[in-house]
Amino acid sequence: MSAPRLLVLTQTVDQGDPVLGFFHGWLFAFAKCFPHIHAVCLKEGRHDLPGNVVVHSLGKERGVGRLRYIWNFYRLAWSLRREYDAVRSMSCSAASSGD
Repeated sequence: MSAPRLLVLTQTVDQGDPVLGFFHGWLFAFAKCFPHIHAVCLKEGRHDLPGNVVVHSLGKERGVGRLRYIWNFYRLAWSLRREYDAVRSMSCSAASSGD
């Protein structure tokens, strides 16, 4: 059996984020273990990830509202449904995400 493809849910993919910037390193490490990773985040910032990691933003950096986040999330979940075998969710408090 081949290694599973991974879907990662997180608040931010931004190596410069003062609170969640460490997660960029986790994605880089995960990329060595999984053939393909889709990272879905509320906000996309600066990152330098391997080619097997695709970052999908729900739009917070563009000022998208919560209803649009929900729409974007379900649209992505549906469109990617055949491209991942496992899901990893990174959970943080609302205070750390700036909400």
